[in-house]
Amino acid sequence: MLKVIIVHLRRPRSKSTKSDETRSDPFWEFGSFGITGCHSRNLMHSKNADKLNGVRFAFAQGGKQGTRLIYMTPPVRIVKHRHCIEATWSPAEMPFRYDHAPILASNKGRSDFSELESALNWCRGQPSKVSSQVIFEAEPLVSLTISQMNSSVSTQPNAGKRKA
Repeated sequence: MLKVIIVHLRRPRSKSTKSDETRSDPFWEFGSFGITGCHSRNLMHSKNADKLNGVRFAFAQGGKQGTRLIYMTPPVRIVKHRHCIEATWSPAEMPFRYDHAPILASNKGRSDFSELESALNWCRGQPSKVSSQVIFEAEPLVSLTISQMNSSVSTQPNAGKRKA
């Protein structure tokens, strides 16, 4: 059975905020995640290399409209480097723009994924609890199928609108 791991990306700072923040990872154009080493203490820890080989990453982005699925990789290949591990995939593609991406969990408890919406139903109205549900109670999410994720992504009205 192929596994999907939801990778919750930090919300980018506002463009109006003066910041020297530079976030490059994931490198969408190269089909790469983890090479910067920023995630080497958790998901991309070297002890997880064998467990991650062949899984799919569903990259989730939080924002004003809830948490959205901005990209789902094909099965990844893990490359071991001296200081980190890197997940690579092909073909390399740009992610959905946040405003056109399917909703994993909205601030009102809605989801474009019915099985996920049912699993997260208890946190309706409390979007901050979504990550806690994913982290501490992952078992109910086992029924979230890859086919449902693929189906929802492909049926979005603006599915072709990717980040420039």
